[in-house]
Amino acid sequence: EPQPRERDYFYVGAFYVFSLWIAVGVVGIIDVLRQWRPKMAVPVAALSVLFFTAAIPANMVRINYHEHDRSGNYVAWDYSYNILQTCEQDAILFTNGDNDTFPLWYLQDVEGIRRDVRVVNLSLVNTSWYIKQMKQKPYYPEAKPVPISLSDREIENIAPIQFQERRLSLPVPRSAYERYGVTDTAEINKGRIEFTMRPTLQFGNISAIRVQDILVQDIIFSNRWERPIYFAVTCSPDSKIGLDEYLWFNGLAWRLEPKRVPNTQDGGVNADILEANLFNEPEGFSKTPRYGYKFRGINDPSVYYDENITRLMINYRSAFIRLALHYANVAGNGPKALAVLDRMEYLIPRSKIPMGWELASDIAAFYLRLGRKDKYDEMMAEVEPECWRVLESGQYNLGSYYNPVRVLLDIYDTRKDYQKSIDVLRWLEQRYPNDPNIQQRITALQAQLAAQNASPKQDTTRKQQ
Repeated sequence: EPQPRERDYFYVGAFYVFSLWIAVGVVGIIDVLRQWRPKMAVPVAALSVLFFTAAIPANMVRINYHEHDRSGNYVAWDYSYNILQTCEQDAILFTNGDNDTFPLWYLQDVEGIRRDVRVVNLSLVNTSWYIKQMKQKPYYPEAKPVPISLSDREIENIAPIQFQERRLSLPVPRSAYERYGVTDTAEINKGRIEFTMRPTLQFGNISAIRVQDILVQDIIFSNRWERPIYFAVTCSPDSKIGLDEYLWFNGLAWRLEPKRVPNTQDGGVNADILEANLFNEPEGFSKTPRYGYKFRGINDPSVYYDENITRLMINYRSAFIRLALHYANVAGNGPKALAVLDRMEYLIPRSKIPMGWELASDIAAFYLRLGRKDKYDEMMAEVEPECWRVLESGQYNLGSYYNPVRVLLDIYDTRKDYQKSIDVLRWLEQRYPNDPNIQQRITALQAQLAAQNASPKQDTTRKQQ
């Protein structure tokens, strides 16, 4: 503690000590063998050392090789490439931490890919040396300096400042409205966007903002809409200084645009760009802007993916789901929504990258709404036992939307399996015996079950008549 994940280099000292204990153990075994065959002491010792020198590493390879084999694993390369190719020419891209920054720098510095994009890391931008570096032009000619209005002296003395929630206004030139396809004359005549910037630090009764918040605001205002600005999807909500209403989803990054995101389920999707990214998987790679994501090897069952990569797949799935929601709810195009969900399953199969019963239940319900009962049944057959396991473990929150009781009742209601719905409610009743709503639902379900059982008899009577 406090490490965010397992890091072998923190255990080097323990490895040394463990190696010493292995050596002590080997010497102990040699001593036992020498006592058993005292006349063969030297050969026994030599053979024992040779055996353990070979056997211990061989056993480690046997147990650990699959988890450490990186052949066929292109996720780091492809994910970084996809982030960069989400951006337009000369973009400024805000990133969060190491996993969404260092691989991008590798692609730019070593592979020469999308050097026109300036990556601004929100963790490092809290330091003065990095801010100065951003102000300077990089050594490669494709890139431009990041627009920052602060002088070097101001940068040297920069620190968090006291700040109260306030409404800010960002001027928008007509050229920016034209570039982003804004046709609403009321918005154009206003000539600005307005947003609320809130404190991100709290010291007792004192509210403040971080250095990174100061820099994000300064860069956006200094840019004057001359270059496209993006936030990687890995950026936390409080890093966007309140601009969420103007951030449009392009895939692995949100693009700042001078038009408000509509209040729809898709959360403001640039559908044409997102579809180009998710459906056009190019051959090779491009060093210049070109939409189209790479998904190499994700559906290969022989490639091992650890927990970090599995979590990273959530961002890909989120992109597919948002596009599907756009087609279903905004465009009213169910077949295209189904095509998006099917492509997601093909590229990122559940059998290879588990998605969890919570997300699986949502996607299954989405399939049902789009008329694919077969896909709903297939996915819910996997979700149902998972929900029962969660109930048996006691690790659930019945006050949450994602609670196993609700999901199970939805499954059984769709199947019209009233007896199993009653079984779920009986289980719940044992834990909340004084809740009258549970008994009311059981009574209603018992009536439905009785009517269901009576239906075949009524049909038989009609046939006889």
